[in-house]
Amino acid sequence: MEQSIETRCVQAGYRPGDGEPRQVPIIQSTTFRYETSEHMGQLFDLEASGYFYTRLQNPTNDAVAAKIASLEGGTAGMLTSSGQAANFFSVFNICETGGHVVASSTIYGGTFNLLAHTLLKMGIETTFVSPDCTSDELDAAFRPNTRCVFGETIANPALTVFDIEKFAAGRACARCAPHRRQHLPHARELPSHRVGCRHRDALHNQVHGRPRRCRGWRDR
Repeated sequence: MEQSIETRCVQAGYRPGDGEPRQVPIIQSTTFRYETSEHMGQLFDLEASGYFYTRLQNPTNDAVAAKIASLEGGTAGMLTSSGQAANFFSVFNICETGGHVVASSTIYGGTFNLLAHTLLKMGIETTFVSPDCTSDELDAAFRPNTRCVFGETIANPALTVFDIEKFAAGRACARCAPHRRQHLPHARELPSHRVGCRHRDALHNQVHGRPRRCRGWRDR
């Protein structure tokens, strides 16, 4: 039976077995124990599924990532420690040296710098356009090597609403809580989300997507 998005908000991402905690455990260990070094080697070489180093993967993080991916209708998700990391992985998964990005000009300042300066050093150029641009102006920003479109669904701090349908002529990466707006029907590749930082107690971000973009992520 298909669950409503309200039910998935509560239930998705974690299904305890008999005798296991009803709530998602907070796993604070940095490492995980295995009987043999051979098993560890298989994990390290991505030949087996499991956890061995929290910096790479952690059961608690995976439960959160799976929940958000479910809310978006995505295949898999990956939690990162910052918005810049999530945005970098989103764009760099699609682009490489010689690629081009079309981006809304009203995005978070750090993300603007990521696209305008950091990725430029890697040979990825970005053309910024106003979110209020006409269709002709948007079309003029595209090049033969354009690989993705980037925008923030509700821009920080301008609060400009991103017109996903208009910009979805490219491959869109967009940001907004999935219970408010699902992006994958329009953001065809890799949406990213800010998971939490406003209460000053945690900072996590999420990137997730469709099967062909998640192929390199381990099935957990």
